[in-house]
Amino acid sequence: MSIFVAKLDFGVDNAQLRALFETYGKVNKATVALDKETGKSRGFGFVEMDNEQEGQAAIDGLDGRVINGRNIAVKKAEDRGDQRNQPKRFDGAPRSNAGTPSETTRPISDFGSSEPYIPPIIPIIDNRKKVVPKDKERKSDSEIDRSKKPKMDAYKKSGKKDKYLDDDDDLDVEGGLFSFDDDDE
Repeated sequence: MSIFVAKLDFGVDNAQLRALFETYGKVNKATVALDKETGKSRGFGFVEMDNEQEGQAAIDGLDGRVINGRNIAVKKAEDRGDQRNQPKRFDGAPRSNAGTPSETTRPISDFGSSEPYIPPIIPIIDNRKKVVPKDKERKSDSEIDRSKKPKMDAYKKSGKKDKYLDDDDDLDVEGGLFSFDDDDE
């Protein structure tokens, strides 16, 4: 008989699990599931017992018992079927349940055909009000001032007036670089 043990303390190892169940009968195998990457306990395990009656006695005696400060859950392990003989699938598709009736097929109707049944999709509507603290309340559009300031020219920002001249400035520049005065000759 195969027994599933859950909610184990993460410090429990195979030998301790075996010793726990040996008080109820002969244990063929006791295994604590380990994480493949870290090697640490995953908090559950399996025990193989020789006799059905001894296995049931262990389930009755240990289910809900406190071991290392934790209430363990002990039950008969579900039959895995012939999953061990099936090749591993890496395509992400669910395993097929060939030969078992599916939830998505209707029984054969009076018309003689079995058609797939697709359950209706029921939308989930969240009508709960979201509570926002007073200091985080959002201002309404009328309270927000969205007017933009006019852009300033670069020379106005720098404070250097009259450094740059526009075309419409009427300043007389005398003695410039390209002045053509006839007085110099």
